[in-house]
Amino acid sequence: MVAFLGYDFLPVSDPLAKVLNPPQLEAVRHGEGPLLILAGAGSGKTRVLTHRIAHLLRERLARPAEILAVTFTNKAAGELRERVEKLVGPDAQRLWVATFHAAGARILRREAEALGLTRSFAIYDDADQLAEAKRATSDLGFDVGTARQHLSRIDRWKNAGLLPADVRVAEYDVPGKTALKVYQRYQSALQASNAVDFGDLIVRVAELFRKRDDILQNYAGRFRHILVDEFQDTNPAQYQLLRLLASVHGNLCVVGDDDQAIYRWRGAEVDNILDFPKHFKDTKVVRLEQNYRSSGRILAAAHAIIEKNERRAEKKLWTAAGEGEKVRVFLAEDERDEGGRIASELYAQNARGTSYAEMAVFYRANAQSRALEDALRGRRIPYRVVRGRSFYDRAEVKDIAAYLRLCVNPRSDGDLLRVINNPPRGIGDTTVEHLRASANRQGLSLWEALSSDDPEMPANARTKIAPFKALIEKLRAGVAEDDGAAAAIERVIAETGYADRLRLEGEEGEERLENLLELVGAAREFDRAWAGEAVSAAEQPSAPASTEPRPIVPNPLTQTRAQYLRAVRSAPGSLGSPQASDDPPGDRPDALAALAA
Repeated sequence: MVAFLGYDFLPVSDPLAKVLNPPQLEAVRHGEGPLLILAGAGSGKTRVLTHRIAHLLRERLARPAEILAVTFTNKAAGELRERVEKLVGPDAQRLWVATFHAAGARILRREAEALGLTRSFAIYDDADQLAEAKRATSDLGFDVGTARQHLSRIDRWKNAGLLPADVRVAEYDVPGKTALKVYQRYQSALQASNAVDFGDLIVRVAELFRKRDDILQNYAGRFRHILVDEFQDTNPAQYQLLRLLASVHGNLCVVGDDDQAIYRWRGAEVDNILDFPKHFKDTKVVRLEQNYRSSGRILAAAHAIIEKNERRAEKKLWTAAGEGEKVRVFLAEDERDEGGRIASELYAQNARGTSYAEMAVFYRANAQSRALEDALRGRRIPYRVVRGRSFYDRAEVKDIAAYLRLCVNPRSDGDLLRVINNPPRGIGDTTVEHLRASANRQGLSLWEALSSDDPEMPANARTKIAPFKALIEKLRAGVAEDDGAAAAIERVIAETGYADRLRLEGEEGEERLENLLELVGAAREFDRAWAGEAVSAAEQPSAPASTEPRPIVPNPLTQTRAQYLRAVRSAPGSLGSPQASDDPPGDRPDALAALAA
């Protein structure tokens, strides 16, 4: 039984009418069939999503585990789950609320064997993908300097839902033909390494569903209602996946605004939302046009610009908040004039009593910051450019994470190549090339080649690699026995000699060592969260076996592999709520299983 906590103070007969405007109410109460919600900026789309989920549960139109809600960021997923929980209580924890990539990873973990992977497959991040693309380019005899452009084309193909066998390149497109060869080699290397990249978290799930109709029917039959936020930002591969998942019940609710479609450069296709009613027969279309965020003049100015788009869904935002201040527009002569005017305006506002901490300057491209920064410095205005390297992108954190993943999935060639001579242990490029050649000859992963009796492997190369092999074997045995993620990290830092190496690097090395200590602290938080979930489960009465998803627990050791996990923390230094994370769960209830995510 779902308790409708958010409306206890309202009449039981019609609680929604008091908190939603008529179009919002129409969207929330929609029953069966496809639903397109055209939600203008600031029109309360998140409220509609959360109340629609609550309505489905309240009216028993679906059980929690039969609802899949997809968002584009971990923060949005966490907020959506929290807001639903305020309305329906603990049942919200049994919903599938995730980003596209997190949901894809979750399905792949469960069905990995059907694609020839193990459930401990690695998820390669941007740096790992580029390294693999460079190896594929080199192996084929092409210029390694072209690897990045090949990888960019591979990413576009995956965004379009195309695996190597699906790609068709025009006869005149010579670079495209080269990229396709690299794509084929790259994808084969991922498979051999028991690894996937971010694009695979979508395109390989669609591949799985097309190959195994029984698996598709299981998931499509399970998700009675699917809800998608920011639908205008979906790419063709994501849309294909949604259509497959909605193939049984047809209850696909998408929320978006074509006027806010700004991600075509990364593969998003605005036609997905514009043509949705053509793809789904009898689609109900609801327009949310009342804005709760801006003044009337801002909305009028925005509409005067956006209405000139040649192809858009008609809508015009309005507000009950009044006209507000006039919008000021300044036409600058050049970037120096623009920067000087902005700096002068900020200085004047500060003189009138507004703190600089309450001001922000937005610009379109990073290159535009130079003129702005020069002008701010000239006025002695304190500022901070909000960009930089994420904690989980730092080399030392990624190195330790690579060691840990190697302990769980030794077939991950990317991780092995990252740490084989890190810290330095006398294994140079020539030795590594001998190892790679041996693996290629035998059709093995690099780790398997380490243990093979390849007669063509030079004796001196085998001698140099032997201590590294012994180290990884020792770490694998130790990590398997460690009581939690923090202990495993401390073991790797100590036994690899990584900490000793950093201490030799002076002040910078000490700072990097502090980052690793911070990683240990994050892992302890993870261990406590994991233990708490285990204790909570143990205290529950026995129940029949369920197919509902396990509580999702964030894993600091997988952050460098999956960008979709970086935003899971709700505040600096915190791992956030276990329930609010999108971390794809493993199937073994221990920290070591989570290392493989």
